[in-house]
Amino acid sequence: MLLRDEARPVWREAVRIGLDGQVSGGAMAAVDGASGRLRAFAAGPMARHLPGELALFDPPVDRDKAWSARAARHARGIMPLPFACPVQLDLRAGEQPVARIDLPGGKPRRGQLLVATLEQGSLDEPAALRIIGSGSGSYRAEVLFVQVPANWAVLPVSGGEVAEIGSASEGAKLWRVAGGARLTDPLNDCYRVLCGQAADQTARIDLMGDTPGWAEVHGMVDLFVGAPHVSRNGAGELVWRQIGRRVWAPALKTLPVGQYELGWRHDGIMLDRRRIAVLPRGADVRMTYRGGAPEYEIAGFAPVTIEPAAGAPVRAVDNGQRWTAQPQSAAVYRFDARIGWPDGAGWLTRTPPLRSM
Repeated sequence: MLLRDEARPVWREAVRIGLDGQVSGGAMAAVDGASGRLRAFAAGPMARHLPGELALFDPPVDRDKAWSARAARHARGIMPLPFACPVQLDLRAGEQPVARIDLPGGKPRRGQLLVATLEQGSLDEPAALRIIGSGSGSYRAEVLFVQVPANWAVLPVSGGEVAEIGSASEGAKLWRVAGGARLTDPLNDCYRVLCGQAADQTARIDLMGDTPGWAEVHGMVDLFVGAPHVSRNGAGELVWRQIGRRVWAPALKTLPVGQYELGWRHDGIMLDRRRIAVLPRGADVRMTYRGGAPEYEIAGFAPVTIEPAAGAPVRAVDNGQRWTAQPQSAAVYRFDARIGWPDGAGWLTRTPPLRSM
């Protein structure tokens, strides 16, 4: 969701989570019903934005096969949440952790082009918008709203109309589109969004792979340990290029280690595009304790490098294979690290709280 800030003419990222009613069997497949009633809390990065108990989960009774959930009062409605946060829940029996589940539709949204429809308010004065796509596409709605970076050109297709209606996160702009629009970025990649079509036909690249539990990703980058599997829901060519380059090349069957852009295009139109970073399979950061103090063991990164960022509360020793804590007055649970790629590009990530393995 996108919510209009009443105090300023800006739009905030948000989420609406449905935690009342029956829970899909897939989400609870690995949870033993013998655990009894479970308490649900936001997991991972989401926990910093939605604190406290969010719902109660009751196991199947009699012949029922599905769990049922009842949301806490403060967990109903639309709540602020960055799109980079996966929507995950930690389930506990009392204080004992039982399982972590991913909610359907809760994957991070990272596309530079987001398409939305009106949820609350009017077309002239929208108050809330619902995200329905992240690339080129055709939609039944007569009027759509698109969010793109401020330096993109947004032009109407024949007979269409476009109007800028406000600013969003990371310097993006929000536009109201009637009829359709052609959207072009500074590298001359062109997207197309059409309104008033017979059916919704959205284009989206899906990436499935191992994401590192020790890293918290911000912005538009998807980080994987080992090459992810790439799928898309239509015809077209899968292409890739180095960051900042204009020229695309056919994507390799197995994506390599590195940081680059992955695109999907057809008939000169960019359908969807993602920025990804792939670490070697086996790259890991583990926290251990030595002499009562936390240390971090670094393994499996070559030829990629990783080092604490300036100001981090740790220092690298043993040729960077261990990080030891700097003396300080208070414990620090998150800090930045810099990843260096074979092509010389650098990138910052943040370590979330790490548990001793």
